[in-house]
Amino acid sequence: MARLKAVAQKVPQTLAEAEHLAAELGENLRVLDRHNSRVASDVAAVQVKGKEISGPMGKEIDAQFKALTAFAQAHRADILPADRKSLQIAAGTIGWRLGNKALVVEAGMEDAVIDYLDTAAPHMLREVVSLDKEALLADPEFVEGLEHVSISQTETFFFKPLAVDLEKTKTTGKVPAEKDAA
Repeated sequence: MARLKAVAQKVPQTLAEAEHLAAELGENLRVLDRHNSRVASDVAAVQVKGKEISGPMGKEIDAQFKALTAFAQAHRADILPADRKSLQIAAGTIGWRLGNKALVVEAGMEDAVIDYLDTAAPHMLREVVSLDKEALLADPEFVEGLEHVSISQTETFFFKPLAVDLEKTKTTGKVPAEKDAA
């Protein structure tokens, strides 16, 4: 697969050159927006046509699978060899799979189970401890004194052309911490 190279663009040296470049960029974004709208319309039309075919076919497939499942469930003991969970037939394989085990606690009884395990088997309980990031962000002076922790923030340059609902953005880097910016 061929690699596409980025188009080289001369960086404007004056505000007038930047305004000219912004005008060209805005026009290109409007052309791209119109193109994307046409593509979205074409995709929607193909999806509608696809649903016209797949809708009835999906219903037929569901009915066929339901009927095959009913047969297999009713005749499982007769058709399934001992110690097997599947059977190869001419058209493919039918069978049963065990799902993952799940713990089910009766509705409203979780607190009672926790209370019982707290005394009878505390090793069956766990305590979850995590950072309260919102609280730490709210107290930057406290964070300054913590090892291995800092507050970071990125800054994004944007250009939004007139009369277009598109916006082009690029993360330009981290914003220096307030103590560094001063």
